[in-house]
Amino acid sequence: MKTFIILFILFFSSSILAEAMYTDKKVLLEKKISIIIGSNLSWVAGCGETKFRSKITKEIKSLSKYDYKNIQKGIARGTGTGNKVSMGCSTKEINESKGWINAYVEELKRLVNIAVNN
Repeated sequence: MKTFIILFILFFSSSILAEAMYTDKKVLLEKKISIIIGSNLSWVAGCGETKFRSKITKEIKSLSKYDYKNIQKGIARGTGTGNKVSMGCSTKEINESKGWINAYVEELKRLVNIAVNN
């Protein structure tokens, strides 16, 4: 039992200690946009693209701590409570949403590089 508790603590401490490149409290992208992108991530995952959501959220978390928090708020709003399914999951719609999400991540990368290197 002690080993399980120690492993549990080590696992959580390593994920907590994983630091983002940009940690200032000032968000780099507008809060409303981040929440919308988070909601889109939730919708895309509801269409079966859970690996895409996981990859993108990990990438955002590694870039900016507070922008990541806003993304999580959007995911929570998109998911809500109970079992929900996404509607309108055509390939065209999914790819369009993925394009918006990828553009968000690229802009966040650019802003993080500017903030960190200045």
